Amino acid sequence: MCTNHGANNLNVIGYVGYASGEKHGVGRTLMRFPGLRNDSTFSKLQDSQINNVKLHKREVSGQITTGFINAYYYTGADDWTENGTACNNITWGGNGIHIDEQSISSYSANWVVFNITEAAKEWKTNPISSDKGIILQNSNEIDSSSRKDFHSTEASSTGDRPYLSFDYHIPVDSIEISDKSVNVNSEVSLSPTIEPNNATNKNVTYSISNSNITTITSGKAKGINPGIATVTANAANNKSDTFKVTVNPISGSYTTVSAGNSYNGTITKGRHFWYKFTPPTSGNYTFATTGSTDTYGILYKGTSQIASNDDGGEGYNFSITHSLNAGTEYRLLVKGYNENNTGSFTLNIKGKNAIIILPGVMGSEMFYNGSKIWESANVNYLKCNADGTSYYDEVVPGNQNHKAQGTYKHLYNRLSNAFPTNKYSVEYFPYDWRMSCKKSAEKLNQHINNKGYVDVVIVAHSMGGLVASSYIAMGNNQKNKVKKLITLGTPFLGAPESINVYMNGLNLGWIEELVINNDIKTITPNLTSMYELFPTKKANQYKTKDILTVGSSNTTDYSALKQTFYSKLNNYNGNRLTEAEQMHDELFTGNSHITSQVDSYYIYGTGINTVTNIEVIYNSTNGSINTCIFNEDTNGDGTVPTWSASLGWLYKNKTFYANNMKHAGVYNHNNNTVKEEGLVVSNNVITKVINIINNNNSNVSGIFPA
Repeated sequence: MCTNHGANNLNVIGYVGYASGEKHGVGRTLMRFPGLRNDSTFSKLQDSQINNVKLHKREVSGQITTGFINAYYYTGADDWTENGTACNNITWGGNGIHIDEQSISSYSANWVVFNITEAAKEWKTNPISSDKGIILQNSNEIDSSSRKDFHSTEASSTGDRPYLSFDYHIPVDSIEISDKSVNVNSEVSLSPTIEPNNATNKNVTYSISNSNITTITSGKAKGINPGIATVTANAANNKSDTFKVTVNPISGSYTTVSAGNSYNGTITKGRHFWYKFTPPTSGNYTFATTGSTDTYGILYKGTSQIASNDDGGEGYNFSITHSLNAGTEYRLLVKGYNENNTGSFTLNIKGKNAIIILPGVMGSEMFYNGSKIWESANVNYLKCNADGTSYYDEVVPGNQNHKAQGTYKHLYNRLSNAFPTNKYSVEYFPYDWRMSCKKSAEKLNQHINNKGYVDVVIVAHSMGGLVASSYIAMGNNQKNKVKKLITLGTPFLGAPESINVYMNGLNLGWIEELVINNDIKTITPNLTSMYELFPTKKANQYKTKDILTVGSSNTTDYSALKQTFYSKLNNYNGNRLTEAEQMHDELFTGNSHITSQVDSYYIYGTGINTVTNIEVIYNSTNGSINTCIFNEDTNGDGTVPTWSASLGWLYKNKTFYANNMKHAGVYNHNNNTVKEEGLVVSNNVITKVINIINNNNSNVSGIFPA
């Protein structure tokens, strides 16, 4: 401190005037700050890290006039000493760089703060200059009324002494965050590493490539949807780091899928779609997307990746085909080829193909509470209510044991041996043959969907062909699954023999060794399936002989057939016939049958005495049916006339026949020989079936084009 007037505990700045009879000059203050230079924190700072340095001086008293005190960065000699410096022995003018000015009101006695940052930064880059210090000078040095007095460093009260303050910042040199992994609906701390550790501003903001995958709040990333989001962490001093947040699926994130179906999705940046698939049968399955989006697929078994693909499908779509085990859960990941690929896709799952054998009426075992009632004499358990529903709810068809009486076992074995299991699953499909063919078709549809079959070949015997037709008629999804339909003796237009069964309880000529004559006729009136086997509306159009003869007249009109004959049958159920008529009506569009909409083939037997005409004698008194004579000729297989099994030869180029061929036949499983030739057991017929499935047009002995 340098002054010409006042005690050591004061800094007098400005014109003093007269005091104690003496004339005094001007007071100025020269200060330097060795404590600042030696401060452990300040000494480590770079000049660029200093925000501000302030000198705080408290006024003791002031004159009445507001004054202005200027601070200068002293540029004079640096060898001055506190004890040897006075206003008259130091050069003041031209030795300062102005750095601050403070206005001080009269008698304020307040703290006055001077910003000396510029000087302090200079002292950092040039330590020697720190010895020069700061000059405080009153802007009015000629008027004593502007003089200001301040406490000095020797003030009696330490609270009044001048002091320095400074604040600073430590800039961020770098920020680093490692890639993170988090489950959907969980959080993970990002824990950024910021260097240096004592950086002043450690605030971090985040920008996310897709907030539908993750969000960040309070330094934690939360999983929203499965996928990978790119996150940029932005710190002070324009420092940043980019990292990935992978959001893993949880149980609720998966879509459970099945073969034969399609699933749509839309990929946004980094979004992942997860699917769960449990194959119902072992074999090859294909997972593939379609659409314009560049997709990538990965298939997992447990946590192990077992297959992946990029562009194996159409365009830039993936396609994965892999052998899977029945009952094992697999996971499929669908994503864009890279994080920036976006767009919609359709996932298609194709399962194992199947060859399904559909038996005819009475061709499936039936059980009541686990006990077999068909094939057996317990026919009473098979009865139905008037509305066609089962009288006993506990009655169900059996399992896939290739029954009844092993009739279809030989067909099943030959087809199984002909086609490898990785290409086709060969199945016998039992159904409740008492019900409408439409209801059985619904059960077939459920079975095919549950199994995950995409392409099916149906080999249908007898009424099984009507079930297959009703399945095709269900819609495009069902129709598109049927790659081939091969019918064996299907009564597309009905069979007069069914009237014989209805009236007399006789079997259909192919189920052997059953005594059902009187018992079966007690249940037939309420069986919808029985009416579906009656000659249909279309029968008169394609028959080769009039179906009904009354006296010397033949009935050619279906309405007359229905009114004069069907309605007079014992216990006739008109509602069941109406339901049967509706089923057949749905199979025809004009003269085109529904089976023509798939690759269908029709095989029938001929040369066996078959009922083709019914001669009716009525009671002359009450008009009831007195006697029926079932006339036969050899234009059939013993059950179904050729005109019915061939569908009236509508599709002659896909129709074949076998001479002297019964409706089903008998196979001796003990010595593996055909006991009685029939459509189901004939090796020639089965060979023809196999050839058709294989698209082999070779001739087969005994099988002729119609």
